[in-house]
Amino acid sequence: MGRLKKIPKRVYNFIDYDDWIEKEGGRRLYKASCKECGSDRGYKRPNKFMQTCKKCSNAKNRLKITKKHREEHSKRMINRIPWNKGQTKETNDSLIKISKAMSKREVKLETRIKSSCTQRGIQFNEFDDFTNNKNDKERLKFKGYRLNHECLQKANFTCDISGQKGIKLVAHHLNSWNLFPEQRFDLNNLVCMSEELHKKFHSLYGYGNNTKDQYNEFKDKWRKNGNI
Repeated sequence: MGRLKKIPKRVYNFIDYDDWIEKEGGRRLYKASCKECGSDRGYKRPNKFMQTCKKCSNAKNRLKITKKHREEHSKRMINRIPWNKGQTKETNDSLIKISKAMSKREVKLETRIKSSCTQRGIQFNEFDDFTNNKNDKERLKFKGYRLNHECLQKANFTCDISGQKGIKLVAHHLNSWNLFPEQRFDLNNLVCMSEELHKKFHSLYGYGNNTKDQYNEFKDKWRKNGNI
């Protein structure tokens, strides 16, 4: 008898034997659900039937950890210092190397889809589209490069217009993100502004279509009048 004609030795009430798919080599995967909470677990092999979903398995593992175990673990960790405590991208060479290497890495489309499905808690065959568009990913990349911090550091944490310190500061694109994509990651295109003046600037000139000339005009107005 071939593998397809074999009948599972035990019949489980949380397996739908009528709903199955066939993989390469004649192996059947049956529709499975969690035996604890009944949530969908996708298609599984017979040797994976008894496993539970992640939520139920994590809950069981938490119950296994007793108060005594926690106390012993806390005693062992008292004098231990994490290897990366106090280290940042600016102070640690290994983190800089990792960041640069990861920025050049090309990720396969299938890997991106799987990662998106895992984060959203859906199956691979339920994937419809990515939740973040290309522009959002570029903005996340901008945060990852920490250019805003480098801009503030370059300005000695001082507002370029008012000259104030010790206030909330932001990095402002002189030539806007939308109109000048080639200058998005250029440190010379960033200027340090106070959060209050940054909001006033965009309330006057709007978002998305800003230029360096608008910033200079705003700066001259503020310095002449002391207010906008």
